[in-house]
Formats: sequence, C-alpha cells, structure tokens
Amino acid sequence: MMRSNRFGSAAAVDATTGAVLVESATVVLELVLVTIVLVTDVLELVELVLGKSVLVGVAPGVPVPQATQSSTVAIVCGRFTSLTPPVELATIFATAEPSPSLFDEFRPNYNVAPTTRVAAVANDSEGHRRLGRFQWGLVPHWSKDPSGSARLINARSETVFEKPSFRSSASSRRCIVPMDGFYEWRTVYDSPRPAKSPKEPVYVTRSDGQPLAVAGLWASWRDPAAGEDAPWLHTCCIVTTSANDTMAPIHDRMPVILEPADWSTWLDVTHTDRDELSDLMMPAERGVVRVIDVAPIVNSIRNNGPELITPITR
Repeated sequence: MMRSNRFGSAAAVDATTGAVLVESATVVLELVLVTIVLVTDVLELVELVLGKSVLVGVAPGVPVPQATQSSTVAIVCGRFTSLTPPVELATIFATAEPSPSLFDEFRPNYNVAPTTRVAAVANDSEGHRRLGRFQWGLVPHWSKDPSGSARLINARSETVFEKPSFRSSASSRRCIVPMDGFYEWRTVYDSPRPAKSPKEPVYVTRSDGQPLAVAGLWASWRDPAAGEDAPWLHTCCIVTTSANDTMAPIHDRMPVILEPADWSTWLDVTHTDRDELSDLMMPAERGVVRVIDVAPIVNSIRNNGPELITPITR
C-alpha cells in the first residue's frame, strides 16, 4: 500500500512538473515573439531617423519611407487565422490533392504565429500547382542556420527584388499563403495614444467571405554542416505593401492580396518581368477587405479559439 502511494505521488509530481514546463515554454515563446516585434520596431525607427537601412537583408542605399506625425512604425500581419481545411483550399486554388503525409490531421488555428508551419500554394518543378506546408519565417538557402527565421516573416514589396534575403525567392520561388483573416494592431491615431494603454487589435477578412490569397515567397534550406543527407526545411514569408483606404486608418502597411485572375502569373516563375510582378503587389482595391474590432485576448499566443474573432464594440 505504501509502495502504491509512493508511486502515485511520483506520478502526480511528474504530471505537475510537465504542466509547469509546458507553461514555461509557452511563456518563453511569447517573450521571444514580443522581443522580435520590439527589436524590429526599434530598428525600423532607427532607419527612419538615420535614413539608411539597418535591418537584416536590406540592401544598402535603398530609400526608406519617412514616417508622418500620425503614424508609428510596427510589424505588419504578425498573426493570422487558418480555418479552411486543406481539401477545401485545394479546390479553391485548383491544386493537386493535398499529401496525407503533410496534412494528416487538420485543426483550425485562430492564432497563427511566426515559425508555425502553414499551408501555402506553389508550383512544383514541372509547373503543377500544389499545396504544401512551410514554416512561416524565411530562411534563405545561403543561411548558416535557421535562427533568423522569425525576423523574416514579411518582405516589403517595394524592395523585394533588391534585398539579399528575398531577391532570389522573388524571382523564382513565389507562393500564395491562404488566410481566413489576419490580425492587426492599431498604429495610427488622431492623437497620441495614452502611455501603457493596451494595443487595440482588429481582425481583417475578405468582404466576400472567401479566404485571402496573400502573396508570399518561399525557400528551401538544409544544414550545410550535416551533409547531403540533411533534411530540407521549407520556409515562407508574406509580401506587404502600403495600406489601402480601408487599412490606412489602422496601419500604414498591409499584406499583398492577390485576386484569382492574378494567381497564375504570380505562381509562374517563368514570369520574370519585374514591372509586371510589381503591378500585382499593389494595395487591394477599396471594399476588398473588411475590418472588425476584436478583444485583446489575441495578444497572447496561448489563446486559440473562435472567441478571438468575435466582434466587439470599442
């Protein structure tokens, strides 16, 4: 009897320890993501002050847009939702049947964060459209290691063909990242925001209820120190552009949203005309997206449920 009690106590301790470790790991990941956002904000603000680039992968001499008094520079589209099953995405984007080994079990994700594996549409080497899974955060093929992935979740359309981190993918490895919607946090205010006040999140979707087809780039990387037998890591990032009339009161940037007529051109890597591709990376037309206010519970990556996209009155 005493032996049973002793083992029971040990199991309880192990379970408690495991729960604490999981909670601690989640908190650490949140702190990492917050740190990345803060560092990116600081670096971009330094760019605006100095008038030159200091971010990883930014080509020297590329002009940096000047901030206005009513705007604050911040990372754009740092979270989104993935609610449409892969089989439905394959139908919408006319891809081959999704591989069961990649999409063995689908669970709606209401709070997709950087470094998460996400679905993306890309052409294979024979030009066939396929649905694959990519880690969100680009790792260029020449990287020594994947540690900088979370810093490269977005690529600016204005300089995507010049930045070393993105230019190769922009020319030959373009993809579409399906999203049911994305979260944004207000950075544009008519008057200064009160100190220490929580950021106000909004949820952005297509007005017609269809998934967003967001322009993206992808890359493949493997550890050069591990030899040719090392596994490939497939990663992606989102292309952003200036805000349209709908988004401008909230943020000065937004993802590039592609319309169905443009999907083939974007995915076809034989299309190399930069002017033609740049024409696709324009802000969405007025009325394409709609914005709803949502609760700050989305600020924590530990929260993941339909309550994150429930409209609120602010």
